[in-house]
Amino acid sequence: MAQNYRQPGKRLLYKNSTGSVIPAGTPVAFGTTRIGVAVNDIPAGGEDVIQLAGVWVLPCTLSGEVTRGTPLYLTSDGKITETASSNTPAGIAAYDAASSATEIEVLLG
Repeated sequence: MAQNYRQPGKRLLYKNSTGSVIPAGTPVAFGTTRIGVAVNDIPAGGEDVIQLAGVWVLPCTLSGEVTRGTPLYLTSDGKITETASSNTPAGIAAYDAASSATEIEVLLG
């Protein structure tokens, strides 16, 4: 095995610089090109693990019906949307969702 392999990369440490607790299950931007989900509560100024893979049920604000495979994005207020403009790529819809949905299943990545 290669000597420089470290880990699968599905979970990484995340530094909370928001000034308040990030509750477990909350989606967070990880850089500008993807998101992770807090595995545990992350205290203000602290570090803990975020998950970068898997299917997660996350809060959403949709402008229309979303079908499986639709690219999804994280808004600055922590909700998932199908609108790319000014939002962080989150992954794809794992299943269809009605425009009235308040949660959506997101395959991270």
